[in-house]
Amino acid sequence: PDERKGGGLTPLAESWNNNVIDVLPALELSGGDSVLAVGYDPSSGLSDPFAITLLTRSGENYYIESRQFLAKDGYDKAPERIRMIYDAAIECGELSLHADSVEIEAAVFLFTAERAAMPYYGSVIRGGDAAGLAGFKERFEARFSDYEAVAQGWTLMASFERAAALSSAGKLQHTGQPLLAENISNLTVKNGRLHKLDGNLSGVGWAKIDGAMAGLSSLAMLEAAPTWDA
Repeated sequence: PDERKGGGLTPLAESWNNNVIDVLPALELSGGDSVLAVGYDPSSGLSDPFAITLLTRSGENYYIESRQFLAKDGYDKAPERIRMIYDAAIECGELSLHADSVEIEAAVFLFTAERAAMPYYGSVIRGGDAAGLAGFKERFEARFSDYEAVAQGWTLMASFERAAALSSAGKLQHTGQPLLAENISNLTVKNGRLHKLDGNLSGVGWAKIDGAMAGLSSLAMLEAAPTWDA
């Protein structure tokens, strides 16, 4: 059963499905001044997926997409309802399964090289949680450019409120990826802080929020980018 039955969705989750578009625009054709913010929510992938979000903007509209990585064992141990969402995410290319955490990190680095380092963007900012996976930031920076540490927890509330406002106004658009939608719906706010809907710590319970946290990190970085003028 869906534990959200009866309500409890945040304003961001309530408006999320109103912003689905068929295809994200080819922003590389808009010139060299666009900024791509790549948010990472690192994990071993053994329970929660390792999540990456790509966020950019054209005019007043923002566009976000998710790519997530999970160990096969994490898939097998997930509750049936979550496996159904994982299956839908695998079918649309949002989620991929891997043997172990080493293979997941290799896939993350490959994705970063192919999709998150695109030269036709004016600039690319990469970063996110720097404490979620031991040594990831250092390994990332040895391979790519700087990894911007984005403080998690209550400090992301401003980004959450900004995302809710953009979504409610129809300006935070996406293609309806099933796992990212699930992540968004699993966020709740208590006493001015973000929490998982099931009340558990990261890596425990059915409420997966990895893509949402990566997305909020992306938005925090995009807001702080030198070209920010909204």
